[in-house]
Amino acid sequence: PDLLAPGGHALLCLNAPELGTAFLRDQMEALAPALRFVERVANPGVFGDQDPERALKVLVYAAPPLP
Repeated sequence: PDLLAPGGHALLCLNAPELGTAFLRDQMEALAPALRFVERVANPGVFGDQDPERALKVLVYAAPPLP
């Protein structure tokens, strides 16, 4: 979080089939609780998988704006 400007965005990417989105969300809650989950970015077709939790996971988080 210290590397983000107020209102900035972080893009988290994980391509490990053994780890799902819950892993990333748990890490963010523990390590950067001030950042807010925005969305999961849809994968391009080349990263398609029968199980979205085993496919590429791309999550967007946002830092709070200045008060």
